[in-house]
Amino acid sequence: MSEPSNVILRPTRAGLSSTTSLPPARLWSAVILQAFDDTRSPSKRLRADALRFLLTENEPFELACREVNLEPRLVRERLRRKLTSSPARSNGNQ
Repeated sequence: MSEPSNVILRPTRAGLSSTTSLPPARLWSAVILQAFDDTRSPSKRLRADALRFLLTENEPFELACREVNLEPRLVRERLRRKLTSSPARSNGNQ
């Protein structure tokens, strides 16, 4: 018995859990939130990938924002403000 094509593994803080069907908006919300979490990762590569995804103009990010009714420019502005006010960033701990 095959599973429907819209069934995916549900992301959790501990990894992937049981399969579930997510509407596109919830999936894209999870993608954006994971990218925000990754900006605080101890992994330099994850941080760099997340910042590139969130702060540069790119179609995947634009699509994700459209799916959850966010304005990409405003999301980027808010993240930039947050990053410049972050104590870890301001003292050189990256």
